Amino acid sequence: MAIPEYSVAMTSAKVRKSRTTTAPRKRYVIPMILGYLVLLTGGTAVFLSSNSTGTAALIIAGVVLVALGLWGDRVRSFGGAGWKFDLENAAARDLQAAEQADNEGDTEEADRLRDRARVLLGATREMAAEYERIRAEMPSSWERTALMENVIQRARRLDAGASPIEVQQLFESGSEGNRMVALALIQADGKLATYDTLLKAVRDSKSAFEHFNALRASESGLLVGELTHEQRLTLRAAIDEKMRNGEFGAVNSDRNQMAKRVVEIVDNQAK
Repeated sequence: MAIPEYSVAMTSAKVRKSRTTTAPRKRYVIPMILGYLVLLTGGTAVFLSSNSTGTAALIIAGVVLVALGLWGDRVRSFGGAGWKFDLENAAARDLQAAEQADNEGDTEEADRLRDRARVLLGATREMAAEYERIRAEMPSSWERTALMENVIQRARRLDAGASPIEVQQLFESGSEGNRMVALALIQADGKLATYDTLLKAVRDSKSAFEHFNALRASESGLLVGELTHEQRLTLRAAIDEKMRNGEFGAVNSDRNQMAKRVVEIVDNQAK
């Protein structure tokens, strides 16, 4: 029998954490030295060589090696668009600095920091990839549910500075991981919910776990979102239909209980 993937209670499950060892910082000294040498060569070639493509390649290679030397313990991966750092922490620092700049009346600096944080939080892609990797590589189990819930909890803590439309675009990107991150952001801030995002999440969830989180996002969106009365009723009808068709599992399942809570919110708001 398949183990359910929607129980919030599993957030407290005991999951064995993998232990990773970090090599001494000195392992990055050699790449840094090589990087400086390559940069020096590339810089010299700017003045002596007519091969601009080769010169540019040297400079880029030098920058990458220096970056590995300086921030090697924070680099997640290399790719066509560059390298990814521990962006979540960096973005959080930018947002704190932006708030401080706002308090000091420097709105231009605050806007610049928030824009940079938003770019950094392209790191949501990492969380999305982690979620998809867990689903793909682990069999259905309480451990897998707990690990996926951990990803959602971390995504809720992100202060992405995103707009509702940006969250909707993230949800509609086609990736299951992106869908889950978008739902987590809405759970943390119901003002990020749009009618289209909530309705699509309820009507077309990709798994029981996503269905539960779609209902959680609906609860958050209904409590503080900008949905019209008609949109609330349509969302309620979609949830009610799923309940009648037994798509939320057993009557006492977490999904059914959450669905009843969402329906009750709409009914109370209509009074």
